[in-house]
Amino acid sequence: MSEDYIPFPEIVGELARLYRAKATGTLFVATDANRSVHVMLEKGEIIYLSYANKRGVEALDLLPSIAAGRYRFQEGRVCANRMQLPATAAILNLLRKNDRAAVSSPGAACLTQHQRNVLQDCLAEFVGPIAALVCEDQLGEAKDLRSAIDALSAEISSPSMAQEFQALTLSRLG
Repeated sequence: MSEDYIPFPEIVGELARLYRAKATGTLFVATDANRSVHVMLEKGEIIYLSYANKRGVEALDLLPSIAAGRYRFQEGRVCANRMQLPATAAILNLLRKNDRAAVSSPGAACLTQHQRNVLQDCLAEFVGPIAALVCEDQLGEAKDLRSAIDALSAEISSPSMAQEFQALTLSRLG
């Protein structure tokens, strides 16, 4: 578990990474409001969710109220029965749409944290884990979403892959 509380959108980003990695295990979160969250994943899919004393969809409805927390992922077999939950991708989209925080970089203040997460996730599909560093370098200069997409696509060596990145990003951002 990290030492300091981090913004909840960053925890959602970690959950998205675990989803893409098809991880199996439990994500434990201790919120800054002294509540606990348990998210059990089986091959990347969320099969169990609890927040404080709520479970399933009731817990999901409360997650957007979390401001910050500390987390730890425990890899390994999960023993929970599968709950009736929306698809994991829908859960992640819901959590990202509820993120209204703007980025702290002055040049990227026009981008929401959700947009930054989508840009980084899409870029990672083309350049791998270096995407986080590229986004950190490039998004500070972006004046708007279009210039951010253009700056990141310029970091992809293949023109056809750069076009794929642009299309993917625009489709995910709606």
